Amino acid sequence: MIANATLAILNSIMKKYKLTDQALVLLGEIVRAADSHPINPHPAGEGLRWIASGFGALGLSDHEILEREFIVYDALCAECKRRIRSDLVAEVT
Repeated sequence: MIANATLAILNSIMKKYKLTDQALVLLGEIVRAADSHPINPHPAGEGLRWIASGFGALGLSDHEILEREFIVYDALCAECKRRIRSDLVAEVT
């Protein structure tokens, strides 16, 4: 599954550059839930699993799939950032 490669890359980048951004941590939890069936999966993981499977069913080349998936991961990352900000605002008020 493409998500597995994405998770490995994300984990490697976060470790190498010592990134602790909570939005990236959340993104990793969602990708992990989509790919590895953890005990307590993030609920968004199931949707991401369906999307990844759908890309595979389109009959596109790996390059075409990756090209299209980038926007999905960009949007998912943006939503993770928004939710983290919302949680932080809620904690302060």
